[in-house]
Amino acid sequence: MPIRRTLLKASTAAAMGAGISLLGATPSQAAVSCIATGAQVFSVATPYTCLAGDKFYSLFTRIQDPGDALLASAFTISDNDPSHSLAGSGAFSAGTYSFSYKMEIVGPNFLTREFGVIATSGSSSAQPGPNNFTKTLSAAYTTPVGGTAGPVTAIFPGGPNPSATASFPDGVKDAIFTSTITVTSGIAQTFTDDMTQDTLDRVPGPLPILGAGAAFGFSRKLRRRVRKFA
Repeated sequence: MPIRRTLLKASTAAAMGAGISLLGATPSQAAVSCIATGAQVFSVATPYTCLAGDKFYSLFTRIQDPGDALLASAFTISDNDPSHSLAGSGAFSAGTYSFSYKMEIVGPNFLTREFGVIATSGSSSAQPGPNNFTKTLSAAYTTPVGGTAGPVTAIFPGGPNPSATASFPDGVKDAIFTSTITVTSGIAQTFTDDMTQDTLDRVPGPLPILGAGAAFGFSRKLRRRVRKFA
Protein backbone atom coordinates (compact mmCIF):
# COMPACT_ATOMS: atom_id res chain seq x y z
CA MET A 1 0.00 0.00 0.00
CA PRO A 2 1.51 3.36 -0.94
CA ILE A 3 2.77 5.56 1.85
CA ARG A 4 0.53 8.56 2.54
CA ARG A 5 2.26 11.86 3.09
CA THR A 6 1.06 14.90 4.98
CA LEU A 7 2.47 18.23 3.84
CA LEU A 8 2.71 20.66 6.70
CA LYS A 9 3.52 24.26 5.91
CA ALA A 10 4.53 27.16 8.08
CA SER A 11 6.11 30.56 7.58
CA THR A 12 9.24 31.92 9.24
CA ALA A 13 10.63 35.42 9.70
CA ALA A 14 14.17 36.70 9.22
CA ALA A 15 16.17 37.81 12.25
CA MET A 16 19.45 39.61 12.82
CA GLY A 17 22.37 38.80 15.07
CA ALA A 18 26.01 37.83 15.25
CA GLY A 19 28.28 35.20 16.78
CA ILE A 20 25.91 33.56 19.29
CA SER A 21 24.97 29.87 19.45
CA LEU A 22 21.48 29.05 20.69
CA LEU A 23 21.77 25.30 20.20
CA GLY A 24 19.73 23.55 22.84
CA ALA A 25 17.09 26.26 23.15
CA THR A 26 13.65 24.81 23.78
CA PRO A 27 10.73 25.63 21.45
CA SER A 28 9.27 27.87 24.14
CA GLN A 29 12.50 29.85 24.28
CA ALA A 30 13.19 30.34 20.59
CA ALA A 31 12.87 28.75 17.18
CA VAL A 32 16.30 30.14 16.29
CA SER A 33 19.01 27.48 16.32
CA CYS A 34 22.11 29.27 15.05
CA ILE A 35 23.16 32.90 14.58
CA ALA A 36 26.48 33.79 12.97
CA THR A 37 28.31 36.44 11.00
CA GLY A 38 29.08 35.95 7.33
CA ALA A 39 32.75 35.71 8.26
CA GLN A 40 31.93 32.72 10.44
CA VAL A 41 29.53 31.08 7.99
CA PHE A 42 31.96 31.26 5.07
CA SER A 43 35.17 30.62 6.99
CA VAL A 44 37.54 28.36 5.08
CA ALA A 45 39.83 27.73 8.05
CA THR A 46 36.95 26.69 10.34
CA PRO A 47 34.08 25.18 8.29
CA TYR A 48 30.76 26.29 9.75
CA THR A 49 27.98 23.84 10.64
CA CYS A 50 24.60 24.19 12.34
CA LEU A 51 22.26 21.60 13.84
CA ALA A 52 18.70 22.98 13.72
CA GLY A 53 16.18 20.45 14.98
CA ASP A 54 16.50 17.48 12.66
CA LYS A 55 18.41 19.46 9.99
CA PHE A 56 22.18 19.61 9.68
CA TYR A 57 23.65 22.51 7.66
CA SER A 58 27.18 22.42 6.25
CA LEU A 59 29.39 23.15 3.21
CA PHE A 60 28.70 26.90 3.11
CA THR A 61 30.40 28.39 0.04
CA ARG A 62 30.47 31.90 -1.44
CA ILE A 63 30.04 31.80 -5.21
CA GLN A 64 29.70 35.52 -6.06
CA ASP A 65 30.15 38.28 -3.50
CA PRO A 66 31.08 41.72 -4.88
CA GLY A 67 32.39 43.98 -2.14
CA ASP A 68 32.26 41.09 0.37
CA ALA A 69 28.64 41.96 1.19
CA LEU A 70 27.79 38.36 2.14
CA LEU A 71 30.90 38.18 4.29
CA ALA A 72 29.71 41.29 6.18
CA SER A 73 26.13 40.03 6.62
CA ALA A 74 24.41 38.30 9.55
CA PHE A 75 22.83 34.86 9.19
CA THR A 76 20.09 33.14 11.19
CA ILE A 77 19.03 29.50 10.88
CA SER A 78 15.65 28.64 12.40
CA ASP A 79 13.72 25.46 13.12
CA ASN A 80 9.97 26.09 13.01
CA ASP A 81 9.17 22.48 12.25
CA PRO A 82 7.97 21.54 9.68
CA SER A 83 9.42 24.72 8.13
CA HIS A 84 13.15 25.36 8.25
CA SER A 85 14.67 28.67 7.20
CA LEU A 86 17.99 30.36 6.56
CA ALA A 87 17.80 34.16 6.69
CA GLY A 88 20.39 36.79 5.92
CA SER A 89 20.55 40.53 6.54
CA GLY A 90 23.01 43.04 5.13
CA ALA A 91 23.38 45.72 2.47
CA PHE A 92 23.38 44.44 -1.10
CA SER A 93 23.84 47.14 -3.75
CA ALA A 94 23.71 46.65 -7.52
CA GLY A 95 25.22 43.30 -8.43
CA THR A 96 24.75 39.56 -8.11
CA TYR A 97 25.40 37.71 -4.85
CA SER A 98 25.30 33.94 -4.63
CA PHE A 99 26.21 31.20 -2.16
CA SER A 100 25.47 27.53 -1.56
CA TYR A 101 25.03 25.22 1.41
CA LYS A 102 23.99 21.67 2.20
CA MET A 103 20.94 20.76 4.28
CA GLU A 104 20.17 17.19 5.34
CA ILE A 105 17.79 15.33 7.64
CA VAL A 106 19.54 13.60 10.56
CA GLY A 107 18.59 11.59 13.63
CA PRO A 108 15.45 9.52 14.19
CA ASN A 109 13.39 11.70 11.83
CA PHE A 110 15.49 10.43 8.92
CA LEU A 111 13.05 7.52 8.74
CA THR A 112 9.85 9.57 8.80
CA ARG A 113 10.62 12.90 7.12
CA GLU A 114 11.55 14.05 3.62
CA PHE A 115 11.97 17.36 1.83
CA GLY A 116 8.69 18.87 0.62
CA VAL A 117 8.78 22.33 -0.96
CA ILE A 118 11.10 25.36 -1.11
CA ALA A 119 10.27 29.06 -1.23
CA THR A 120 12.22 32.32 -1.00
CA SER A 121 11.59 35.98 -0.16
CA GLY A 122 13.38 39.25 0.65
CA SER A 123 13.05 42.92 1.47
CA SER A 124 14.62 46.19 0.33
CA SER A 125 15.61 49.40 2.07
CA ALA A 126 13.12 52.19 2.77
CA GLN A 127 15.36 54.82 1.19
CA PRO A 128 13.79 57.09 -1.45
CA GLY A 129 13.99 55.91 -5.03
CA PRO A 130 13.50 52.54 -6.73
CA ASN A 131 14.62 49.30 -5.10
CA ASN A 132 14.59 46.54 -7.65
CA PHE A 133 16.00 43.06 -7.16
CA THR A 134 15.22 39.38 -7.56
CA LYS A 135 15.84 36.54 -5.13
CA THR A 136 16.12 32.97 -6.41
CA LEU A 137 16.60 29.60 -4.72
CA SER A 138 17.27 26.16 -6.15
CA ALA A 139 18.15 22.80 -4.58
CA ALA A 140 20.12 20.01 -6.28
CA TYR A 141 19.73 16.46 -4.96
CA THR A 142 21.24 13.12 -5.91
CA THR A 143 18.98 10.57 -4.19
CA PRO A 144 16.74 8.75 -4.80
CA VAL A 145 17.44 10.06 -8.32
CA GLY A 146 19.34 13.16 -9.38
CA GLY A 147 17.48 16.38 -10.08
CA THR A 148 16.85 19.98 -9.06
CA ALA A 149 13.95 21.61 -7.21
CA GLY A 150 13.38 25.12 -8.55
CA PRO A 151 14.64 27.63 -9.14
CA VAL A 152 11.94 29.68 -7.43
CA THR A 153 12.06 33.45 -7.82
CA ALA A 154 10.73 36.42 -5.84
CA ILE A 155 10.70 39.73 -7.75
CA PHE A 156 10.77 43.15 -6.05
CA PRO A 157 9.30 45.75 -5.70
CA GLY A 158 6.33 43.59 -6.68
CA GLY A 159 7.00 41.33 -3.72
CA PRO A 160 7.18 37.55 -3.51
CA ASN A 161 4.76 35.46 -5.51
CA PRO A 162 2.83 33.27 -3.04
CA SER A 163 2.68 30.50 -5.64
CA ALA A 164 6.42 30.64 -6.30
CA THR A 165 7.31 27.32 -4.70
CA ALA A 166 9.01 24.19 -6.02
CA SER A 167 8.47 20.62 -4.86
CA PHE A 168 10.84 17.72 -4.31
CA PRO A 169 10.03 14.19 -5.45
CA ASP A 170 9.44 11.49 -2.83
CA GLY A 171 12.43 10.34 -0.83
CA VAL A 172 14.75 13.39 -0.91
CA LYS A 173 16.48 13.87 2.44
CA ASP A 174 19.46 16.07 1.55
CA ALA A 175 20.31 18.68 -1.09
CA ILE A 176 22.74 21.43 -2.04
CA PHE A 177 20.88 24.76 -1.99
CA THR A 178 22.00 27.70 -4.14
CA SER A 179 20.75 31.12 -3.03
CA THR A 180 21.11 34.16 -5.31
CA ILE A 181 20.29 37.88 -4.98
CA THR A 182 20.42 40.04 -8.12
CA VAL A 183 20.08 43.78 -7.44
CA THR A 184 19.51 46.18 -10.33
CA SER A 185 18.94 49.37 -8.28
CA GLY A 186 18.66 50.46 -4.68
CA ILE A 187 19.63 48.27 -1.73
CA ALA A 188 18.38 44.78 -0.87
CA GLN A 189 18.53 44.24 2.88
CA THR A 190 17.18 40.83 3.84
CA PHE A 191 16.39 37.45 2.34
CA THR A 192 14.93 34.18 3.59
CA ASP A 193 15.18 30.66 2.15
CA ASP A 194 12.49 28.24 3.35
CA MET A 195 12.21 24.47 3.12
CA THR A 196 9.01 22.84 4.38
CA GLN A 197 9.32 19.13 4.91
CA ASP A 198 6.80 16.31 4.55
CA THR A 199 5.93 13.88 7.33
CA LEU A 200 5.22 10.28 6.47
CA ASP A 201 2.02 9.20 8.26
CA ARG A 202 3.36 5.71 8.66
CA VAL A 203 6.25 3.56 7.52
CA PRO A 204 6.10 0.09 5.96
CA GLY A 205 6.52 -3.21 7.83
CA PRO A 206 10.00 -3.66 9.28
CA LEU A 207 10.96 0.00 9.64
CA PRO A 208 9.40 0.54 13.11
CA ILE A 209 11.45 -2.40 14.41
CA LEU A 210 14.63 -1.14 12.81
CA GLY A 211 13.93 2.47 13.71
CA ALA A 212 15.64 2.53 17.12
CA GLY A 213 18.85 0.98 15.84
CA ALA A 214 18.92 3.14 12.74
CA ALA A 215 18.26 6.29 14.77
CA PHE A 216 21.12 5.40 17.14
CA GLY A 217 23.42 4.91 14.17
CA PHE A 218 22.50 8.29 12.68
CA SER A 219 22.96 9.98 16.06
CA ARG A 220 26.39 8.44 16.48
CA LYS A 221 27.45 9.48 12.96
CA LEU A 222 26.20 13.02 13.56
CA ARG A 223 28.18 13.34 16.80
CA ARG A 224 31.32 12.26 14.96
CA ARG A 225 30.67 14.84 12.21
CA VAL A 226 30.07 17.65 14.70
CA ARG A 227 33.31 16.78 16.51
CA LYS A 228 35.10 16.74 13.15
CA PHE A 229 33.98 20.29 12.29
CA ALA A 230 34.45 21.61 15.85
